[in-house]
Amino acid sequence: MVQKTGLDTLAGDTGVTGFSIGNTQYVFYGSKNGKIHLLLYNNVMWKDENLTSKGHGSNWNGFQSIVAFLTAPNNQIHVYYAAADSSDIHQLFFNGKTWSDSDLTLEAGGSPAIAQSMTGFSYGNYQYVFYVDWQSHLHDLYYDNLSWNDVDLFVQIGAPLYGGPGLTAFVVPGTSILEVFYFALTGYYSYTHVTQLASSDNSHWNIQDLTNLTGAPVPDYFSPMTAFVTTPNNQMHVYYQTYLYDNNNHVNQLFYDGSSWSNEDLTEEAGSDDQTGLLYQAEC
Repeated sequence: MVQKTGLDTLAGDTGVTGFSIGNTQYVFYGSKNGKIHLLLYNNVMWKDENLTSKGHGSNWNGFQSIVAFLTAPNNQIHVYYAAADSSDIHQLFFNGKTWSDSDLTLEAGGSPAIAQSMTGFSYGNYQYVFYVDWQSHLHDLYYDNLSWNDVDLFVQIGAPLYGGPGLTAFVVPGTSILEVFYFALTGYYSYTHVTQLASSDNSHWNIQDLTNLTGAPVPDYFSPMTAFVTTPNNQMHVYYQTYLYDNNNHVNQLFYDGSSWSNEDLTEEAGSDDQTGLLYQAEC
């Protein structure tokens, strides 16, 4: 799409995200000159918009993930990124007519972002962005329909330190239950464990070490992670790549059936002898 429309080339491999409304497609990316762009397919053709220019925003830092989603029922667009000059989390917001930019870290009194990973989602008009600061503390930056707030989850609930780059989150459909999964440091041999944070009120959180709970192999700490809920059973699935020297870079699933968590080696179950290659990609 970038070559087809003659646009700026992408910077790195973290700055692409998107969603659709019907057949209208929205792809957001960071360019090499630090601008946040929207590639929009309007059901007829692709076009490009420089959102940094339109919103009079700061340049993207080129390393942090870009997060974008819609809020309901207004279908307003929100794009989140870390600024190049400060590493503060910024929001580019489209109210249906114009784009604007705001420094959410400054507004909420939070800490600048430092790690590569960032994730987020909306629940109605409530907005949640999870990111990591320079101390490897996981933060919950959220909009409560009145104002933006920033909570250091290490300080508030003792959430384990981030071990990167695995970080993903969602709200369980039809509920107010927030789920966050990330690679947390264990303190032993530099291993990381898959850790779950769950809350029904965004105030009281339950912490679980899913690696210990299920006896699962440790994740490869260079690789990403993804998770989602299947419907209508609201069962949770977490996928990651295992550590090369312990489990040969297999694709592993942590599965919650509604009552308990279990672990499954999908590479072995599917009869594949190929390693995922994600470790090699991350090191290159």
